[in-house]
Amino acid sequence: MDQRKTVTETQSHSRSQELLDRLQELLHGALDELGTHQGWPKMRRVLEALPISTEAFGVAVNRLDNAEQYATTGELGAAEFELRQLLRSFC
Repeated sequence: MDQRKTVTETQSHSRSQELLDRLQELLHGALDELGTHQGWPKMRRVLEALPISTEAFGVAVNRLDNAEQYATTGELGAAEFELRQLLRSFC
C-alpha cells in the first residue's frame, strides 16, 4: 500500500512539474506568439490530470481559459498576468 501511494505521489508530482514547466515556457517564451501557441491543449490535459480539489481546478481552468482568450485577442499583458496567477497557485 505504501509503495502504491509513493507511485501515485510521484506521478502526481511529475504532472504538476509538467504543468509548471509548460507555464514557465509560456511566460518566458515569445509573448507575441501566445495567441497561436500549441501548448494550450497540452496544458489543459495536464491540468485535468492533477489531483487537486474541484475548487482549485475550477479556478485554474478559468485562469487558463482567460489567458488563452487574452493572448488570442492580443492582450498579452493580461494573458501573462493570468498565467502568473495560475503558476503561483501551484507553487
